Amino acid sequence: MTKTWVKLALIGMICASGAFADHKAGHEGKGMSMGGTIEGGWALNFTTGASSSHFILDAATMNMTYEVSDKLKVVVGNAFAVGDGGGLAGGAAANSAVYFSGARLTSTNAAPGTAFAFANNAAYLEHKCADGLTTAVGHFMMPFGMESLTSRFDSATYYYSGAYTNANTLGYTYDVGFKFTLTDYIPGTTEIAIVDGHRANIAGENKTPAEAIRWWYEMKSGDMTFTPVVSAYFGRGADNLGLSGGGMLKSGAWWANAEFVYTSQKTAATAKTWSVYAEPGFDLGMANFSAKWQLNNNGTNSDMDIGVGLTKNYSDKLRVRLLYDFMNVSKKLAAASSHDVRLLLGAKW
Repeated sequence: MTKTWVKLALIGMICASGAFADHKAGHEGKGMSMGGTIEGGWALNFTTGASSSHFILDAATMNMTYEVSDKLKVVVGNAFAVGDGGGLAGGAAANSAVYFSGARLTSTNAAPGTAFAFANNAAYLEHKCADGLTTAVGHFMMPFGMESLTSRFDSATYYYSGAYTNANTLGYTYDVGFKFTLTDYIPGTTEIAIVDGHRANIAGENKTPAEAIRWWYEMKSGDMTFTPVVSAYFGRGADNLGLSGGGMLKSGAWWANAEFVYTSQKTAATAKTWSVYAEPGFDLGMANFSAKWQLNNNGTNSDMDIGVGLTKNYSDKLRVRLLYDFMNVSKKLAAASSHDVRLLLGAKW
C-alpha cells in the first residue's frame, strides 16, 4: 500500500514538474474566468422552550480560474458569510459557513455559523498530464461523499446528512496535498487524494499522509441518467475511516438521490456515526419541490431528520427557495427536537 502511494506521489511531482516546464516554455496566459454565488434571507429556528429568527447572508462564494496554458490552470475559491452574533437557537449548525474549509477567519465574538466567517475553499495548481489524467497540488475539497459533488447552492434540499456533517467536523472534507483525477481509464471518473491529514482531529499521530478516493460513473438510457458514487477516506490510523455509497437518478421532471455514509474517529466524543438518506424531487413547472429523509446514528442511538424545499427559478441566475427541516424527530440524539425554516434569495454569477 505504501509503495502505491509513493508511486502516485512521484507521478504528482512529475506532473507538477511538467506544469512548471510548460510555464517556463513561454506559454501565454489563455485568460481568466470568474464566477460565484450569493444567497441570503431570513431564518427561523425553534426548539423546546426557545426560538429565534435572524436575517443572514448565508454564503457568498467567489471563484477564479486563470488558464496559464492549454495544460495549466490556477484555481482560487473563497467564501464568506455574515449573520447576527446572537446566532440561531439551534439552526446555526445548518448554516453554510459551518461547511466552509477550516482555513478560515471568524469574528472573535461568535462561533462559526454565526456572525462573520471568511474561508479559502480552494487554492491549487491543476495540470493536465495526459488525456484523461489531471493532477492538482494545493488546498482543495476532498473527494469524499456524494453530497460534495454538488455545491451547497445547487443542492436540492440544502440540509446535509448527519454523517457528512460529522465528516466535516472531523476534518475529512478539505485538506492540502495532491489530487489525481482519472477519466475513463476505467469507466467513469476516479479521484485520488493524498493529503496532509493533520486537518483531521487525530490526537497523538503526526504522520502524513491521509488518503481519499471517489469513483462515479454517469450512465444514460434514453432520458434517464443514473450515477453511482462510492468513496472512502483513510486517516492516519485504522480507526479513522470514512465510507460512502449511493446513487443519483434523474428522469425527465423528477430525480432521486440516496446514500449511506459512515465515519469513525478514535478520539472523537462520538467515535462512530452513520447516516442513510433518500432525497426525491420533482419539477412542478412553476417551481421545484424536493424532500430529504434521513436516519442518523451516533454510535448508540438513531433518529430521523425530515426536510423539504420549494425552489422558484426566475431565470438561470436568480431564484428564491423556502426550506424546512425537522431535526432529531424522536429526541434520541439530543434533549430536544429542532425546527428550522429559511426563506432565501440567491443568484449565480
